[in-house]
Amino acid sequence: MPMKNIALILISFLLYSCATLPPRQAVQLPSQDITTQAPQGKNRVVFFNDSGFLNYFPVQITIDGKYMGQIRKREYMQLFLPKGTYKVKLLHNDLFSIKSNHTINITDNSYLEIKSGPIDHDLTIKDKPSNFDADFRYAYWE
Repeated sequence: MPMKNIALILISFLLYSCATLPPRQAVQLPSQDITTQAPQGKNRVVFFNDSGFLNYFPVQITIDGKYMGQIRKREYMQLFLPKGTYKVKLLHNDLFSIKSNHTINITDNSYLEIKSGPIDHDLTIKDKPSNFDADFRYAYWE
């Protein structure tokens, strides 16, 4: 009997981990066309989800307390931000709700790679990947 209960608990965790995040109202996003010119005084900031093979969970992105939206694996979200320091919170549901806080300093156009794991996130500022246009699509359709 105890084995049956353990199996039931494990199955419950697995089903919970596959649940998508509830939809939330995001801010109005700019055009997601990657060729769009950045407005005067702002920098192109592109978050892209390059998580590994098993991580298909959407990642919610919040910047300075404002919910921006969520992106799934191989998706990106483009924002235009002035130079400055920002607090970024990432959240996804795996076996548990995984949250991480990051501080980024935007000084120029930036591509920020998100890699989600079962217990954390990595957020790294990178150059635009050479295969970006072929490998990633935008998360929000206009």
